[in-house]
Amino acid sequence: MLGAGLDGGFSVDLVRDGPHALIAGGTGAGKSELLQTLVATLAVANRPDEMTFVLVDYKGGSAVADCADLPHTVGMVTDLDTHLVERALTPLNVVVACVRRHTGHRPWPL
Repeated sequence: MLGAGLDGGFSVDLVRDGPHALIAGGTGAGKSELLQTLVATLAVANRPDEMTFVLVDYKGGSAVADCADLPHTVGMVTDLDTHLVERALTPLNVVVACVRRHTGHRPWPL
């Protein structure tokens, strides 16, 4: 369980919901804290040969800097490397297009 809302608890199942996650929100919403907690928890619960992380951080790497040295982390993209940003955006655009095609709307506000 990640938290609670008006409708009750909110949880994510990696098998049911898929192995990828995007955390988005406004300044001060707690994105960095949630991401650090999520990555640390998953790293403790899974061996590096069972789960790996590619971390995308548009705060210059400051939000996930402590997670970069985990043996699970195989890559990190920050807004400081424009080439990697362009490579990271390509699959995100594919996901958005796929969700639009199947549902008629964007999966998250862009």
